[in-house]
Amino acid sequence: MLNNPALLLFRSFDEDQLHFIAGTSKVNFRLTSNELDCYRVYINGSKTTQQLNSLSWNANDRIKIVKRKGFGAWYNVLQDPDWDPEAVPDIKGSQLPIKLAYLEPKHWLSPLPNFLPDEKYIGILRTFADCTALETVCDYLFSNMPHTNNLARVFQGCTSLKTVPEHIFDGIWENLISPSSVFVDSGLTEAPVLFYHNSYPSCINVGEMFGNAPIKNVSLSFFDKFTQLERAQHLYSGTRYLESCPIALFSKNTNIKWIYRLFMGSKMLSKPGVVLDFSNCPNIEQIDNFWGDPTDTSIPISPCTVKVRRSTSTAALFADKKANSSYKDTFNIQYV
Repeated sequence: MLNNPALLLFRSFDEDQLHFIAGTSKVNFRLTSNELDCYRVYINGSKTTQQLNSLSWNANDRIKIVKRKGFGAWYNVLQDPDWDPEAVPDIKGSQLPIKLAYLEPKHWLSPLPNFLPDEKYIGILRTFADCTALETVCDYLFSNMPHTNNLARVFQGCTSLKTVPEHIFDGIWENLISPSSVFVDSGLTEAPVLFYHNSYPSCINVGEMFGNAPIKNVSLSFFDKFTQLERAQHLYSGTRYLESCPIALFSKNTNIKWIYRLFMGSKMLSKPGVVLDFSNCPNIEQIDNFWGDPTDTSIPISPCTVKVRRSTSTAALFADKKANSSYKDTFNIQYV
């Protein structure tokens, strides 16, 4: 479902092309040997005779790779050849790993084409993963794929990407189950509120979303539209510059089960007076190192306060962890 009329313009104009500024030079680069007659390559506005098995351009050239109407399928030329679905059984099956890092784009200029025309594919993964040259992406980036349900690791390892536009995920909401690790190991220093539909009823996993990113602040309303989350493990782990972030999300997500390593290695561990309210989360299952690793002395830990409801498995879990001598000084329990 699209929530902005501008998306209809993008869908009619940009849906069958890859459009970017090159970050590096290429000489006889082979992207694929599949469907060579189905694509046309333009460099700086001029049509070339190049095919996808022998691409050449200079850094900072403007590149368009256009798919001929009615021919070919993007996933036949852009699938990640290193993808091992058995290594990640929780997201295998109908998920499609697309890898644009091989093109080494510097600036992505138009919404992505529909990578998922076949009904057997309903999610995209790792789209720009490890694309260290990428500095900017356009707004409405995924507007041609409103039915996708997974954005896992889309910008993982994009170390030059400092921020993204606020409408980048417009059109994706009803089916979204996971943006987990979407910015993990990236260069993200700031993020506007990217998820602002009425709700994301299917989304259960935001684990590792900002892991190891140099982000300083996450908007306090960033997760306001999520109410069915179950996994928030590693959400802020390794964020060594983080000074503020939404922690009230737990009061709205009563199904939360995993919060292990939630703030491990984060600057937030040194912030005094932090209160984590889990009083509406009766069935939390995994909390190891949720407020840092007590054996890691690189970041001083200021004890947080954990609010829990008496006579719940969550309360028993935190009480048991508090009784452990290694964790007794990292958090306090407040019963409600």
